[in-house]
Amino acid sequence: MQSFHTNINDPIPIFIKDLLIVLNDILFAVLIMKNTNLILADLCTEISELKKNPLAVIDNSKGKPVAILNRNQPVFYAVPASTWEDLLEEIEDMTLMLEREGETEIEVDFNAI
Repeated sequence: MQSFHTNINDPIPIFIKDLLIVLNDILFAVLIMKNTNLILADLCTEISELKKNPLAVIDNSKGKPVAILNRNQPVFYAVPASTWEDLLEEIEDMTLMLEREGETEIEVDFNAI
């Protein structure tokens, strides 16, 4: 007969110990992930740095968005004005493309005009 015990004096079967170890690992991972946030920017800085010199933060970003953190949690993203304008223009272009999707194209020869 197969024994599930590591030791005759040990009342907990091996598979239950293994299960407890796995559950402990899962619980630990969940606790870690609970305090983890996805930062959707290559650059980040603390809000205190932004308060000290906001223009320096934007200038150092070289056109990229900056995640602003408060107690290591992202609270907002700072985006340089030129990047924001480019983003809005790109969204407008994509919106126009989607609106015109399916329309027939008309060829125009500007040299004939």
